[in-house]
Amino acid sequence: MPSRAACCWPGADAQTHDLAGVVIATSATLHSLLLARVCVQALLHVNEARETMTREASLRGTVYDDLARYGGHETASAQAAVVAGSWFDATRFFTHGYDHKPAS
Repeated sequence: MPSRAACCWPGADAQTHDLAGVVIATSATLHSLLLARVCVQALLHVNEARETMTREASLRGTVYDDLARYGGHETASAQAAVVAGSWFDATRFFTHGYDHKPAS
């Protein structure tokens, strides 16, 4: 019956075979830890994105309600822009006022 080392590669003794096993096990453990760290980072990024989207939705609601309190038909386009997701029109409203006419 061949020895344990003889079945792996020619000329390897038992000590070399054991060392190779330890190196492979250590390498596999390190790769597993790196993969776990990458997965945790991805999960943290997803949670951060969720928090950002929640904060933005809350801000959009606040801006929409503030525009409604400001009142008048002048704010309707800015409210529509907030709902549509275009902050440009809403920002332009707050920066230049409701009577701002776009440049021709």
